Amino acid sequence: MNIQTRESDDTTQLVIEWLEEHIVGGEKVLDVGTGTGILAMAALRLGASSALAIDNDHDAAECAKETAVSNNFGSDLEIQETAIEDLDADGFDIVVANLSGKTMTQLCAALPVLLNKGGSACLSGLQQHDYDEIAEALDKVGFRISSRMQRDDWLAVEASCWK
Repeated sequence: MNIQTRESDDTTQLVIEWLEEHIVGGEKVLDVGTGTGILAMAALRLGASSALAIDNDHDAAECAKETAVSNNFGSDLEIQETAIEDLDADGFDIVVANLSGKTMTQLCAALPVLLNKGGSACLSGLQQHDYDEIAEALDKVGFRISSRMQRDDWLAVEASCWK
């Protein structure tokens, strides 16, 4: 997979590795807090049918749009400048996010609305001290951590519905 971007940190790599294992083809993906857009673009290159990348930061959304153009992505990639609580979309098979712990708890609350039945999420940008808070936020909405990946001091967790 070849996507030109400046982003290559451990947390991003954890999500890309997770996507490599979970994209089988045809999935509808949501990338929350997209930054450069690399996670949404990686999902598409791996076989997802569509990806929506959102970020509430204007500069990040513009950066993602520029990265998409320079990497020849088309209408299967949509980039929006919006916050998760303002998103008017649902029915995703996969949600990915590389965010800080505080922002991640807001996303956890939204997962039941965003994900299709049987869908899963990969949440990264976490450190060990964030784990219990994220696990509790997921449990409150009927999700559980079904797997966990670690690189150096960084964690990524897979969340899936248990109710």
